[in-house]
Amino acid sequence: MTISNLSRLCSLLRAGFPEIDSGKDLALLLEIGREEESGAEPTQKQLCLCGIASAATIRRRLRHLAARKLIRRKHNHHDGRSVTFCLSPAAARQLKQVIRSAKLMHW
Repeated sequence: MTISNLSRLCSLLRAGFPEIDSGKDLALLLEIGREEESGAEPTQKQLCLCGIASAATIRRRLRHLAARKLIRRKHNHHDGRSVTFCLSPAAARQLKQVIRSAKLMHW
């Protein structure tokens, strides 16, 4: 992989998510997607532990992503206080499209 390839991959991600205006937003979206892919839905605390940003910034960016309908908040059925995050169906489709486009690139 070269720097040029990384640049092309970043361009694909930016094109796939024009509503995202921050690298932290993209990092959170990808982290939520990664957790979801492994069968888990992360909590806010787990996302804070990833080291993407401070807890206050994570809270603010999660509200921003939810307002733009890229992620959804889910309340735990057993404990109503606990909230997890998952990708919205639209964001999941957009990520799959970016993955398909990336696979077609000549690396």
